[in-house]
Amino acid sequence: WAFVIGSYGVASYAYFTTNDPQYSLKLSFSRGLSRLAGTISTIEIPESLRSPLYGMYSRIYNVNTEEMVDDITSYKNFQEFFTRKIKPRPVDPNPLSLTSPADSVVLCYSEVNSDAALIVKGIEYKMGEFITGIEGYRLNGEIISTMKRNSENKLYQIVLYLAPGDYHRFHSPCDFQIKTRNHITGLLKPVKVNHVKTRKGIYEKNERVRDRKSTRLNSSH
Repeated sequence: WAFVIGSYGVASYAYFTTNDPQYSLKLSFSRGLSRLAGTISTIEIPESLRSPLYGMYSRIYNVNTEEMVDDITSYKNFQEFFTRKIKPRPVDPNPLSLTSPADSVVLCYSEVNSDAALIVKGIEYKMGEFITGIEGYRLNGEIISTMKRNSENKLYQIVLYLAPGDYHRFHSPCDFQIKTRNHITGLLKPVKVNHVKTRKGIYEKNERVRDRKSTRLNSSH
């Protein structure tokens, strides 16, 4: 009976992961690994071990501990450490300025004239599929023009990468009003440059949230 039940389970898994994309996503290795990492990150660390553990992590990933508001031993687990508060920073007060929404490295920045957008040299992602979550959807000139408030405006894309040691909170880059929000389910693959270079379609297949915002400058995604 164990063999029959086991065979049935394997056959069912193979069928559904092949024919049902959502079922395949739920059982994907990347999502399972992410859930495991999330569980581990909430395990309370003894206070006596916090300073050496967080200190070692900070040295490896160049965490700026001087910006922390709280003492390093006050973070009960790694999740609290990742989402730590930092001391206030000066921000450009000009209401027409855009600031970075997070600590990050700029991987690419370019004007959008077609569906393909450069990430790093030789590697592109497809804007249409990335924004909509619809496989094979492409942005053409007509669609791009509808994304502008003024036909004379230019549309730009920028990719920001958060390293493990960066401050992991997001802030509004400007004064805006969210018009719509879409949660696009997907995989949870790493997005570091070395990984993206060797695997195609990570941006288009990864889970993400798309916000459509209205600002003084223009509408944006």
